[in-house]
Amino acid sequence: MLESDLGIFQTRILFLMEKITECDTLLMDYRVYKGKYEVVSAKKTGAEKHIEVDFHDKRNLQQEIETLKSEIDDVKMKLKDDLNATVSKMEIPISFFEKLRLQIDYMSLKCLEVAWNQRKDTCRTKK
Repeated sequence: MLESDLGIFQTRILFLMEKITECDTLLMDYRVYKGKYEVVSAKKTGAEKHIEVDFHDKRNLQQEIETLKSEIDDVKMKLKDDLNATVSKMEIPISFFEKLRLQIDYMSLKCLEVAWNQRKDTCRTKK
């Protein structure tokens, strides 16, 4: 009877040791996954902050572009008004006036393009 109790006891101990080994393995897996989660979570937080900064930069750039467009339109209108006044005073042929108007339109587009490229270069150097 004592030997059978001892055998049962040893079987139970062996079973418990297997369960302890399984628990140790699961605990090590948990620690690995927890470390990976923390790394991914930190990367996610960094990406969210980066996206937020990019969003604010984009909004600021859009506002600045609108301001530049408005300023260019004002200059363009002033140049057209001055040109119209000059043309009416000098009685220059209409074809010449059209050529000047096209040149003014072209120059205003070039100014906008230069301003835009400078902004893009500025944004790239900030990053």
